[in-house]
Amino acid sequence: MRLAGFAVDFAHTPDTAIIRASATRYAAMLVDLRLRDNDGIDLILRLRTLSYHAQTPIVVISGDPERGRGDVRSSRLNILEWFSKPIDFARLARTLQAAVAKKTRAPPRILHVDDNRETLALVAGALGAMAEVISADCIENALRIAAGNPVDLVVLDIGLGESSGLDLLPDLRDPPGNTIPVILFSTPVMDDADCDDSLNAARSRMNSSLESLVAKVRDRLALLPVQAA
Repeated sequence: MRLAGFAVDFAHTPDTAIIRASATRYAAMLVDLRLRDNDGIDLILRLRTLSYHAQTPIVVISGDPERGRGDVRSSRLNILEWFSKPIDFARLARTLQAAVAKKTRAPPRILHVDDNRETLALVAGALGAMAEVISADCIENALRIAAGNPVDLVVLDIGLGESSGLDLLPDLRDPPGNTIPVILFSTPVMDDADCDDSLNAARSRMNSSLESLVAKVRDRLALLPVQAA
């Protein structure tokens, strides 16, 4: 699926799938009906109870898809397509791409929390092409923004003056109460006594860190579902 342009996540047990789906707005999901200690239909029913995924396209994979179709619970699953094994990957890619193309993606919203205004500006510039970036320079502003704005992802500095950015983690939840994904991003801090060479080295590390941050954010945003703008 990566070759078809999709970022891919995996879960090897139903409980892991529920945990990850509770925290991530996937654009689509693939479910094998044959699972250890459970069945795929029960897992799909559980996935459909999650606010993020009541309407998410789900593709079923099974060695005997007709058996799944005949299950009395199948009418409640809202399945996009049933695939038999071995999987026709070209057809699967076309199916998923068509489902994703039916809607346009609303611009994702990123909350960046850092007490350094220069870093806030640099990150906003680096991420602005792929998302709406809202900056907060302290915990209080971050909580106020998160409470009044839907946020898809948080980029968080651990050191916020005398506070720790980690103190924010329990409160970073969306209106339904789901945890908002967080990427930790801290930049080098130089004091005035450092020489120019050290400062240049710090700036080089900053640029490298920004490139890494952009890559991580891009991968994370690729896991968001397609939503109407």
